[in-house]
Amino acid sequence: MKTSLYSVAVIAILSLALAGCKEKKIKIKYEYGFFPDTVLNLEGINTVYDDYNASVEMDDYYSLQSTLPIVFSSNRKSSGAKFDLVYGEITYTFDKVTGEFTLGSEIQSEDFFETL
Repeated sequence: MKTSLYSVAVIAILSLALAGCKEKKIKIKYEYGFFPDTVLNLEGINTVYDDYNASVEMDDYYSLQSTLPIVFSSNRKSSGAKFDLVYGEITYTFDKVTGEFTLGSEIQSEDFFETL
């Protein structure tokens, strides 16, 4: 009998202690994100040369964010003469609280693609 009263007392104390530990919720103003209607220049990747065959693969409760690898063929390294594979990364974030969309891009050095 003493054990069961002790268990009930411990459970009651723990329940009261945990009841005050509620996480503050941030109000989401933008449930769904939309990509812009206009074409955006990926300044960290694009050049004046021909770039083809992009391959992109598709985080957190309050924002949609990711870094996406991109591999494409380009004739930029040979000034338009022959095509090579180029590796880069595209990063994007959509903040569901503020509605802010950011997009970034950058060419990365990748030995595997340099060898190909």
